[in-house]
Amino acid sequence: CDRVLVLSIGKLVLDETMSNLRESRRFSLCTDDTVSQLPELIAALPEVAEIKAEANTLPAHAEFVITLQPEADSDEAAGKIGQAVINAGAMLYSLRALVRDLETVFREASERAEITDDE
Repeated sequence: CDRVLVLSIGKLVLDETMSNLRESRRFSLCTDDTVSQLPELIAALPEVAEIKAEANTLPAHAEFVITLQPEADSDEAAGKIGQAVINAGAMLYSLRALVRDLETVFREASERAEITDDE
């Protein structure tokens, strides 16, 4: 089986292939905290829909979750994000795709269904 169907309150809220579900639209980025304007520089990239700072657990580090635009190519976006970090003079400690598991997919689909029902 290569498709995932999710029902919520008797309505089909998701019908996707496994490969589409595995494709990540979000990245985790860890850099040093020396460049205060880095989030704005990354947000200005056309591939980026949103950047959010995460709770920092390491001293002198900055951690972000970056969400891509729906039409953005994830490999190209990753390259541009990494280059933006380096060009800004920050250290790039990690940049990785956040892969969704089925539990996350189900929760997201259910939340979308609740929003649609409320409107």
